[in-house]
Amino acid sequence: MLKFTHQSFDGGIIAITAVMGEQIYVVVGSKRAMVIDTGMGIGSLKTYLDQLLDLPYFVVNTHGHPDHGGGNGEFDEVYLHPEDFELYASMVSVEFRRFDLERILKVSAPEYDEAMIPFMDALLPLADGMTFDLGDRIITTIHIPGHTRGSVAFYDEKTKSLFSGDTITKTDTWLFQPHCESLTRYGESIKKLLNTHPEIRALYPGHLPTPISMETTRSKLECVRRVLSNEEIGIWAETFAGEGLRVEVDGVGIIYDPNHLH
Repeated sequence: MLKFTHQSFDGGIIAITAVMGEQIYVVVGSKRAMVIDTGMGIGSLKTYLDQLLDLPYFVVNTHGHPDHGGGNGEFDEVYLHPEDFELYASMVSVEFRRFDLERILKVSAPEYDEAMIPFMDALLPLADGMTFDLGDRIITTIHIPGHTRGSVAFYDEKTKSLFSGDTITKTDTWLFQPHCESLTRYGESIKKLLNTHPEIRALYPGHLPTPISMETTRSKLECVRRVLSNEEIGIWAETFAGEGLRVEVDGVGIIYDPNHLH
């Protein structure tokens, strides 16, 4: 069955699990709500949100991958960092999402295909430091290139929470694809998060489990440090979307391209 589920956290944060297990977040303010990512675009997220919320809301994307912006076509106000506009246009199309589903599921799934939300390209630009006033809380955009060139995180000052997309997750962060930034740049982005907001209490990533602690961020950075200092190379790892070298620290990993360190 194609369905969404959700759990609510203190401070007006809702985590929605979409059909493919993608994490979508809603930050509820006194005047409006922010929806962070829209999943793969299978089934109507808008219908689900309209049942949850009695406030106006808008959408922001953490980056331009299909499992984060696939459902954008249902919404009028959607923001993405411009450095991911080209990536979004190629990877969030209906055709690419169908291709991606076949690679992930390894079988055809006509019920998924029939429920796929149409592509939309009328995006609004995000910028580093851009803020969104939800009434009783301010959300700040932080540009953190690495997983993609236009990856961003969103910081909620009210709850000291960071919505980190795929940059910081308990699952492996992919840094091996052609559209990824260098391993060095990814490390710089993590340092930026740690230095700018050391007070962060919880991370809400793009994939389960959620929420996670800031120790995950430090483990990702340690993975980077070990590779760049030649302490560790890692082991070869294959995914449905490509392959690279995997390094793990305290159960937290990255998969990187050894030819794109700098």
